[in-house]
Amino acid sequence: MAPVLEGLAKFGHMVNLDLLGDFLEVLREVADDIINENINDNTLSNSQVRQVLLCIVTAFALIANFPSKKIQVDLNKFSEYLYTLLPLLSFDTDVELSYKSLRLMDPSSNSMTPVKPSVNVSTKSELLLRALNSLFFLSRTGSKTLAIAFTKRLYLSALYLPEKTSITILKFIDKLFIKFPELAGLYSTEDRINNGTYNAEVNEVSRANASVTTLWENVLLDKHYSQTVVMGSRHLVKKTK
Repeated sequence: MAPVLEGLAKFGHMVNLDLLGDFLEVLREVADDIINENINDNTLSNSQVRQVLLCIVTAFALIANFPSKKIQVDLNKFSEYLYTLLPLLSFDTDVELSYKSLRLMDPSSNSMTPVKPSVNVSTKSELLLRALNSLFFLSRTGSKTLAIAFTKRLYLSALYLPEKTSITILKFIDKLFIKFPELAGLYSTEDRINNGTYNAEVNEVSRANASVTTLWENVLLDKHYSQTVVMGSRHLVKKTK
């Protein structure tokens, strides 16, 4: 699956415009089947998470190859897939590791031979950042509502992710802040009149109601063991004042 997806993303500019919808539908079905079958009991394997990430990256790469004036495609479903994967990635101990990383083999694994793919060598952390950049900066799918919801969930994920990925996420949020200044409202602790409560466990952005919450995670990130993460978190807070 991985070689097919990466090849499709690489040579997407050669795809006939009439076939683009078919490709996107297949990518949506692949990602949808994987998530719907396993998300309820959180049993997504490393390869399944990687496949969904590749589906998302490939879908946005295909659209990026065509002028925006010629085609308008709704990729909101892929943004929901990415939103759904964030909590799973935050607890993934291998999120920054690839097959090249030195590690001991899992004694409970059926196969003691490490898998060495000829393609798809990116770590899941790298695929995540590629997907986020494609969503908010290389397509028209990114919106204020999505930016607010993703910022909140990215902050939650940063509490558990490894140091390098947490730093990269904070840098991404800093970049996102330039495009969506409305994110400043999430850093305010003043009383506001809002409707409803934030639904952190909901995987649908439209139902999460993230605009009513605050980024209390900054308090915990301020006590992070990595000084770089602490400085990044403080920088974002100061930026809103």
